[in-house]
Amino acid sequence: MVLYQLLTLQLPFYSDDAYALALKHCVEVPPPPSRFGAVSPQLEEITLKALSKSRDARYQSAREMRQSLQRVLGADGALSGESAKQRRW
Repeated sequence: MVLYQLLTLQLPFYSDDAYALALKHCVEVPPPPSRFGAVSPQLEEITLKALSKSRDARYQSAREMRQSLQRVLGADGALSGESAKQRRW
């Protein structure tokens, strides 16, 4: 959710009614981040995988998601070990 919001400045789901909002979280697929602006296809793929409804389709650990982010963002120096301190997140 946080990555989606960082990329889009939007919530993936919205409703004034709490029940309807919970139902959207369980049933609806969030709109792709690129719908709201320029988002790299790789970051969009990571974001949508993290928000997948299927447990097996999602990242199985934070480490696995971090590795995907590092592959995508590491090329320009972001999140790489050489340009930043190693982080545990």
